[in-house]
Formats: sequence, structure tokens, C-alpha cells
Amino acid sequence: MWVMDSGYSYEVDNVDKNTWHNLLLEFDDISFYQTWSYGSLMWGEKFLSHLVLKWHNEVAAIAQIHIVKLPLIQAGIAYLNWGPMWIRKDRPRNLETLRNMIRALYKEYVGYRKFFLRIIPKQIHENGDSFLHLFIDEGFSWSPDTMQTVYLNLSQSLEEIKAGMRPKWRQTLNKSLKERLEIIEGPMEELSAEALMIVSEMRKRKHYVEFGSMEDVIGVNNDLPKYLQLRILVARYEGKAVAVLGWFPIGKTGIPLIGAIGDRGLKLNASYPLWWKMVEYYKNIGASWIDLAGINSKRNPGGYLFKSGIAGKARKETRYIGQFDASDSLLSSCFFKGGVFIREHYRAFLITANILKQRARLRGVNPRSNAAE
Repeated sequence: MWVMDSGYSYEVDNVDKNTWHNLLLEFDDISFYQTWSYGSLMWGEKFLSHLVLKWHNEVAAIAQIHIVKLPLIQAGIAYLNWGPMWIRKDRPRNLETLRNMIRALYKEYVGYRKFFLRIIPKQIHENGDSFLHLFIDEGFSWSPDTMQTVYLNLSQSLEEIKAGMRPKWRQTLNKSLKERLEIIEGPMEELSAEALMIVSEMRKRKHYVEFGSMEDVIGVNNDLPKYLQLRILVARYEGKAVAVLGWFPIGKTGIPLIGAIGDRGLKLNASYPLWWKMVEYYKNIGASWIDLAGINSKRNPGGYLFKSGIAGKARKETRYIGQFDASDSLLSSCFFKGGVFIREHYRAFLITANILKQRARLRGVNPRSNAAE
């Protein structure tokens, strides 16, 4: 599993920020979460590693890895999310490229560095079984991804996509287009104050627990080069911002990264024209899918109805391909499992505390005063 096919080689930690961002442009499966800006602002540059696979000196695949190392000993965690990127633009998919990228990742982080390696591609594939077994054949274990998502298929015309929407969604869109909404598109530095205001207003209304906030996305976006910055739309009513939507501008699979609506915007259905403009944008640049991000019909029925409604008959409700783990180090494996245990219990604690606060508000009780008593 360490031996790479003839013609393949790799380099590690031999690129700078600008070079990395330019390399991203060569791949159809590019991801916002694989940008240097995202990694450095979320984890810090010293906790990043960059691996570049080459085929006869030509770049074939790339990956940005988050590194967490134990001090003084050779053990740690290598975490690859939304990658690797291996689908070159205007070229057929080659699973052998992916196979050798997996071998390079295994060789570098499991073999040489003795880390626990987790890869979460956050993708779907038509031939998912072949994709899955490729990882297993190379020494990885597999576990399912618990997150469910909905994809919008862009193979049809815009007219067909609109006709296939759930009737209620289409009717609400048409109604919102008659409102006196002003749709503004501009650079984030001009619209960030309005975007942050709407995000804050929505958070106060919903009282939700968020891991990886939209404020973080805005911060990352401000650090990206212009050609990778989000497309930002703000809906204004009577001069005041009431809804915002931002999405990653390139790649074969689109994804919204900022989406919020204020109290006034709810009454105006102000988010509907923004989401439809996103669909138009991705269709016009030749994208194949839009990943509308996580859905949960039980925990968030409103969000589920909204996302499944816009996708309508063109939707594919599914889970990502899963997550893949590899380790030859007992110490690194224990380190990883301990970190997962702490994170999951901390998350459960925050969610439970949030639910109790919401119930207390509904009863008209101040949870802090009760705690003090």
C-alpha cells in the first residue's frame, strides 16, 4: 500500500499560499474548505500540511491536511476534509490518480509521520462502490457519514428546474419577485457589515448551536484572492438589508456558504430570489450540481422543506460517501479517539443547554436566575 505506480511521485510542504491557490483552479472538485486561507485562519499555518501528487512532473492531485501533533513524541492526527482534489479540469476522471493519491497520503502521514489519518471527502459519486472499495483496498477502514444533504441536479434547463420545483416554493418565489426588493451584488468588503448584521439577527431569532460560523466564512473570504472570493448577494427593502446569500464561485459542484434572513425578510420571502439567482449562476458557469448542504427533516423541518423545495424533482437526497481512517500507531489512534470523545460530548452538552434555554424562554423563565437560586 506504500508502493506508488510508475510515473507517480509526490511533494509535501513545498508550496506557498499563492501557488496553492493557483493550483486549486486546476481542479473541478475544488473546495472552499481546501483553501489556504480557510486552513490558516481556522487552525493556523503551522498546523497545515500540503501534499501535491505528480504524474511525470505534472500536477495530478492535491490535498491540504490539518495536523495536530503530540509534543515530544512521534504521534498525532492528520485530518483531510473536503478532499483530496483529483479531478482535473477538462480531463476524464482517472481512479488510478485517486488510488496513487491515497497511497501518497498513507505513505507520508501514516507511514513516515506515524499519524492517525482521517479522510472525509464530502462527495457523492455515481459509482460509489468503486470509490469506497478503492480506499478499503489501500488499507483504510470505512464508516458512514452521518450528515444528510440534498443535491440539485443542473443537467436540465433553468425552465425545467423551475417547473420541477415544489409548487409552494415556485409560488413563493414568484410572489417575492413582485416585492420591492433591491438585490445588490458586490465585494464582501462593501457588504460584510450588512451580512454580519443579518447573520446576528437570525442567530438571535433561532438560538441555534453553530460549529463553524458564518462569521468565520466571512473572515476567510476577506483573506482570499479576488478570483476565489464568494459571490455575495444582499436583498434590501426600503434601503435596509433583509437577507444575504454567498456561495463559492467555481467548481463543478456549487455550495452556499453564507445564508441568513432577518425578521423583516421573513415576511417578504426575501431569501427566495437570492437562492434562485444562485441556481442561475451555477447553471450558467456549467456546474453539474449544487450541494445545498445539510438537511434534517426532524430537527429542522423548515430548512428541509426550503432546500428540498427549490431542488424539487431535480433533487437527490443522500449522504456523503463516508469517512476513511488509517493508522499504524496505537498511540495516535488513542489520541484521535480521545479527541473525538471530548468533542462529541462537548457538542452534546451545548445542544442540550441550548434546548433547555429555548424551553425556559417559552415558559417565560430566566434560566440564569434559576441556576443562581
